[in-house]
Parts: sequence; C-alpha cells; structure tokens
Amino acid sequence: MGLEWSNIDYETGTIKINKTSNYLKETGVYEDTVKTDKSNRVISIPPFVMQLLKAYQREQQLFKNEKRVAGKLVEDNDKLFIQQNGKPMHPDTPTKWWPKFLEKNNLPHVNFHGLRHTNASMMMAMGFDIVTGASRLGHARKDTFLNTYSHMLTSKDKAVSATMQEFFNPTKKQRKVFRIKRI
Repeated sequence: MGLEWSNIDYETGTIKINKTSNYLKETGVYEDTVKTDKSNRVISIPPFVMQLLKAYQREQQLFKNEKRVAGKLVEDNDKLFIQQNGKPMHPDTPTKWWPKFLEKNNLPHVNFHGLRHTNASMMMAMGFDIVTGASRLGHARKDTFLNTYSHMLTSKDKAVSATMQEFFNPTKKQRKVFRIKRI
C-alpha cells in the first residue's frame, strides 16, 4: 500500500520497496519507512506485470482527471492505490476486499497475506535458492525464510526420492539382468 508510481522503473523492470502505509485511529492513514534495512529493496518484475501496471497507471490518470474536472478529487498524490476521492487507500482495504473477490470468481479461500506465502512457495518449487527468496520478500535473515518455508524443502526431498526411484530402479520389464560369465 506504500507503493508510489515513482517506485516503478519501467526501463529496468523493477519496483523499489521503501515505505509502508499504516493506520492509527488518532492520525488516520500515514506513511512510514519499512521495518528493516533488508525490507528496503528493489525487485525485478516480469514484463507482463509491468505492462499491467502501465495500463493501470493510464486508467488511474483518466480516473483522476474525471474526478478533478468534477471537483471531486480531494487529494492528488503518487500512490498506486487510492480511494474514490484520490486519498491514499486504507491499508486494510485489500484484506477486506480479497474474500469478496475470491467468492465472486469462485476461487478457493486463501487469506490475503497467504499470497505472500504462495509466492515464496512457488519460488522454492521453481528451484530458486533461499537467499534469493529471502531477499525478494525483504527478510532480514535468510533463516527466517528457511524456517517459514521449510515445508517446501520436504516436498522437494520427496521429489528427489521419486526421481531416484525412476532413474535407478526401473520396472522389471526394463531391468537388465547381469550374469557373471564363467570361464
């Protein structure tokens, strides 16, 4: 929720993560720095996502222009995620919106934060190393990543076993019988 359009570099295909959006009853929505130095990071984004962001940015500009002309743009800022009046979106909005989206699209339940875990699990399943995974998620220590997602290593271990079974122990039809030739 802290992302701003200035954090996106379309040329390099990267996004800079350097702030968060928080909420306190006394102050409302406010911006803050990320938790740790490692949380402050630049990550590469696939080209198809960058194209989606470009399209979203164009749509947001059109939306803001319509609101500005109608006199309903209370605040104009650089945030990716804004309310109808242009103010920054409340940090809890995606969490509240997500279950409705899943139900509307007949998708299985997973909590919004679970998407972060899904991303980490996918990186591990694709064979990316722990250091890369920890860095992309902003973990200060790679063992945090390892402890959180170690269940994925168990499934990889089982996959190694299955592969070895196929490779070293073919079915009886395929098995060659070696006999010692007597001289």
